[in-house]
Amino acid sequence: MSHNQCEINFDILVLNYASSIPVGCVTTYGGIAIALGYPGHQRRVGSILSKNPYPGVPCHRVIMSDGKIGAYFGDGSEEGKKRKAERLMSEGVPVNLTRKGYVVDMKTANIY
Repeated sequence: MSHNQCEINFDILVLNYASSIPVGCVTTYGGIAIALGYPGHQRRVGSILSKNPYPGVPCHRVIMSDGKIGAYFGDGSEEGKKRKAERLMSEGVPVNLTRKGYVVDMKTANIY
């Protein structure tokens, strides 16, 4: 299998895993990397999700390990983060606006 095929397979694994995150739950970029057997590859997971071509994949349910929500469809602007926060809150995920930006309450959130 070529290097490029391995990358494509990892992309598919990441998108499939993200698709399995239930409504009302969140996971982290690092959590996905670990679950797929690639600890330390959280940035690669984030890069894949930022380029997600499939609207049905709930990338908004993937957040940073410190609870910050991160970018939305690769849009790190405040408007993009606000849209991601609104989607999470509409699904019952506890999101607070703090000095650090939008942050999921990791103590009360359902972590997948």
